[in-house]
Amino acid sequence: MQKIAFGVRLPIGGSIPSVEGVRKVALESERLGYASVYARDNLTWTTEQQLMHVSEGARDSMKDDYTPVHYEPVVVFAYLASITQKIRLVFSVACLDFRPAIVWAKQVATLDAMSNGRVDFGISPGGWKNVAYTSFGVPWEERGAICDETIYAIKELWTKTPASFNGKYVRFKDVVQYPKPVQKPCPPILFGAPANPGIIRRVAEYCDGWFPDSSYVNPQKIAEGVEKIKERAEKIGRTNKQFSVHLQVATCVAKTDEEAWKKSKRTMVVDERNAVKDDAALLDNKLIGSPATIVKQVERYSEAGVTDFELLFVYLTLDDLLEQMNILTREVFPSFSMRTSG
Repeated sequence: MQKIAFGVRLPIGGSIPSVEGVRKVALESERLGYASVYARDNLTWTTEQQLMHVSEGARDSMKDDYTPVHYEPVVVFAYLASITQKIRLVFSVACLDFRPAIVWAKQVATLDAMSNGRVDFGISPGGWKNVAYTSFGVPWEERGAICDETIYAIKELWTKTPASFNGKYVRFKDVVQYPKPVQKPCPPILFGAPANPGIIRRVAEYCDGWFPDSSYVNPQKIAEGVEKIKERAEKIGRTNKQFSVHLQVATCVAKTDEEAWKKSKRTMVVDERNAVKDDAALLDNKLIGSPATIVKQVERYSEAGVTDFELLFVYLTLDDLLEQMNILTREVFPSFSMRTSG
């Protein structure tokens, strides 16, 4: 079986975000041998969004007076670059459509330099049509085209001096930017979205990896998506290109499956009026259960082509998160051939 890696979603948002929590989780992740820490990107984040999208913490830990704090990932990673040594810093994902390409290129290249080449640049157009796109005046129907131009322009800025780009949405001429990224020709680029034809094209054409959201896909669909990406890459001349597959997956480990599911259920079911009747179906694409159950799930996904697991832990407190991280290193990691931060 291929080598795999595990990484932890940082508590930069969710029900209990804190600067101290970010620091502790990053340092403990590196100490335990996790390969990476992940952070998502949202320039606007409301209480309503948080209630519909609990991807850090747990619904049960949200208070009535909850304030929708969400720390910005470039700044978070710059801080972590100064206190960690080996662990990778992965955007999961950067919403390209809401910042100019020149800004993204400068920030990420600087971050790659400050971290000595530890950045993975996960990207996507960005979601939340009725919040972000409406608030920022960006046309939702053109989000894919904007994203395409932005990443092509960023790669020009990372690899050429001076750099120019003349597109419909992105234009600049003879721009000089230094430093260039430490990683050559540039940091790994990962695209986050389910495997529709447009996403297959983007990953195969200009990316190094894929984020298949486990909310939408099971191992069989991941395997199908990986095969389509490879076929498309071969057709456009990216022969034998090795793509990483980073799975964003809800995770909760406990002594028994029942205990883990009891802790997780309210977080997994977005609208309890429409609660999933078949718990087994909901659990099919999650890492929720005892260590033995999680090992079996990881094996299924690894066989389907997943190389990296972004663990979206369901936790009630920071200590709960740290304990679950420790349990996985003791009782799950030894079952696999691992890539770590060491």
